[in-house]
Amino acid sequence: MPSLDLLLQTLMLERDKQLAHFDALDTKAGVLLAFDGVLITLTRFIRLAFQWPGIGLASGSALFALLAFQPRKYPVLRPRELRKYLTFEAENTRLMLHDTIGEMITRGGRLLEVKARFLTVALILLLLAAITFGTGIIYSTSTTAGGRGLTMAEKDQSPPQAQPQAPPPPPPQVDESVITYIERGDKQADIEKRAERSG
Repeated sequence: MPSLDLLLQTLMLERDKQLAHFDALDTKAGVLLAFDGVLITLTRFIRLAFQWPGIGLASGSALFALLAFQPRKYPVLRPRELRKYLTFEAENTRLMLHDTIGEMITRGGRLLEVKARFLTVALILLLLAAITFGTGIIYSTSTTAGGRGLTMAEKDQSPPQAQPQAPPPPPPQVDESVITYIERGDKQADIEKRAERSG
C-alpha cells in the first residue's frame, strides 16, 4: 500500500483543521452570547410593544448559543489501547490508524454540524432581535410625545404624580363689628385727649 502514508498524513491534517473549526465555533458562540446580553440590557430604552418580542428573540438566540457552546464528547485516541499494536507490522498499524482516524473525523464532523446548526439559528434570532430593537428605538424617537406609550426607562424617570391639591381657602370675611369697635375706641381716645388739652 504505497499511498497509505500520504493518506494518513492527509487525515491527520484534516483532523487538525476539524479541531480548529471546533474552537472557532465555540468562540463564535461566546460572541453571540455577549451580543445577546448587550441587546437585552438596552431594551429598557424602547417601548414595551417592542421590548417583549426583542427580549424573547434575544433570549432564544442566547439559548441556542449555549447549546452550541455546550461541551460534547469529541472522539480522541486512547494511547494506552494503542500499546497492543507494538508487536504488529508497521503497515497494518498504519492502516488501523488510517481507518480509526477516518472514523473519528466522521464522528467529529457530525458534532460540528450540530454546533453549526445551533449557531445558525442563534445568529438568525440575534439578527431578528436587533431588527426588533432597532425598529423600537426608531419608533420611540420618531413618535410625538402626545399619546405615545412610555418606555420602562421613562416610567422610572418620570416625576411622581402630584397629589391632588386642597381647594383654595375661602376669601377673607371681614367682621364689621370688630372694625367698628376699633374705630369707636380710636374716636373715644381722641375725645379724651382733646378734653385733657382743653382742661
